[in-house]
Formats: sequence, structure tokens, C-alpha cells
Amino acid sequence: EQLAEAIAAAEAAVADGITPSLIAEATAAMDAAITRAENNLAINEWVEEVGESVSPETPADASFLIANPDMENGNINGWTATAGWQFQNNNVYEGTNAKLQNFQEIWTGSGGKLGNTSSIATLADMPAGTYRLTADVLACQQAGGSISGASLFINDASVEVNTGNGTPERLSVEVVAKDGVLTFGMKGENTTANWMAFDNVKLELVSVYDAAVAGGLLADA
Repeated sequence: EQLAEAIAAAEAAVADGITPSLIAEATAAMDAAITRAENNLAINEWVEEVGESVSPETPADASFLIANPDMENGNINGWTATAGWQFQNNNVYEGTNAKLQNFQEIWTGSGGKLGNTSSIATLADMPAGTYRLTADVLACQQAGGSISGASLFINDASVEVNTGNGTPERLSVEVVAKDGVLTFGMKGENTTANWMAFDNVKLELVSVYDAAVAGGLLADA
């Protein structure tokens, strides 16, 4: 689909008279199409490799498909975030089996509320199956007390995040994805937290609908 759009953009450039802006548009469309094709190839090769070995006990790690899962790039590139989310590495925060070191966060003053906010990533053309999302997360109200409205999510499945101040937890959530699209991350829905953060995002394929089908997408799944 994206390749067709790239070709259409190039044809339009020729028909309308080639200008620098049209050349840039056609080039961007072609680059996007190439990236999509490369991603599809990587996904297909990965599915063929893991094959029938995938199970809840032996999940297949799909984290390599996430552009910036642990923020080791020193930024939050690869994530679509609402205003306020930023990279942070000034301090290290540890909890039981969880650690925030190079991470992304959103913060407002103690006693404030972040309300509606999110930082998400999306993967397309994934094999249909069950996925497990795991991350080290933090959501708290530094003025004290329990908070509500913060979660780690993948598609329509989510797990509540309500931690101590500066004490992250490692949480997981699973979802059955049938259309090949995964949207995941951390969000606040009218949250009463004033600080939210996450790091070390891990995505695993727990089961596939048909491991023999390269790409795994079944129309009637």
C-alpha cells in the first residue's frame, strides 16, 4: 500500500511539473515504503525462526522490533507522546526487579495531577497471536496517598500502575491481537498521579494462531 502511494506521489510530481517540494514528498513516500518492506521482511523471518517453539513457557522476544524500548538512545524517539514526556537519566530509581535508569517520564509539581497523558508506540503487520508487554513503571503522587488512572497497556488490555514515590515496579499485561496491529505504552486517564515513568519495555509473542504461516495473519482468526 505504501509503495503504491510512493509511486502515485512520483507520478504526480511528473504530471504537475517537478519542483523541490514534490521531489521531497515523493522521496519521503518511497523511503517509508522501503522501511515498511524491510520491517515486514524482518517480521516474516522472525516468525519462521521461532515457529512452533512459541508458548507461554517459551515466548519469543519481539522487543527488537521496538524502535527505542529502553531509551538507551538518550531520547524518546520512536514513541508518540503528549506534551511533557521527556528523557531522563539524572537519577536511578530501583524497586523489586525493576529499575529506571535511562527512562522517559512526565512530571508536574507535588500535589498536581497529570490528567490525560500518554506515550505510545505502534507496530503493524505483526503475526496474529497473544502478546505479553512488560515494563518497569512508576506512577505516584509525591504529596502522598494512592493514585488512580495510570496504566501500562497494549491495545485494549491494561494493568493499573500505582507505585511508591521513586519505587518502580515491573508489570506485565497480555492481549490477543488479531489484526496485526499493536499499540502499547503508558497512559494516564484523568490520573491523579503527578509523576509517571517507564523503562525497559519488553514485548513477547506468547502464542500464534498458525506458526506454519509466515506472517501468521489469518483472516478468520
